[in-house]
Amino acid sequence: MNESNLKKRFREDAIDRFENQIATYYYTLQQYSDHIVYRESICPKKDMPQYGIDFIDEVEVDNQNLKSLTYEQILLFLKNIKKERKEKFINFLKKRDIKFKSELDYWIDKDAS
Repeated sequence: MNESNLKKRFREDAIDRFENQIATYYYTLQQYSDHIVYRESICPKKDMPQYGIDFIDEVEVDNQNLKSLTYEQILLFLKNIKKERKEKFINFLKKRDIKFKSELDYWIDKDAS
């Protein structure tokens, strides 16, 4: 698959980003060819006990379950929420009877030192 086709099959939009003395927090929406993922990532800063471990909290919706909802509508909805974004997004999906998966995961950077 060439790079042009890959770009057509993936899109990522930043919703928010902030940092404090403990970590950097990223909020993104990603579109793949068959699903959409809302992701909240926490990346602890160096000198913090969990440095090198990124925590990722996701909500995934298959395109076939979106009904008439579009990526752009979801993006606008998420950008207009300032607190408890994941919980409000899940409630939004539940009210519309849209099936989704929610998962908390982590990634360990073995090179972090």
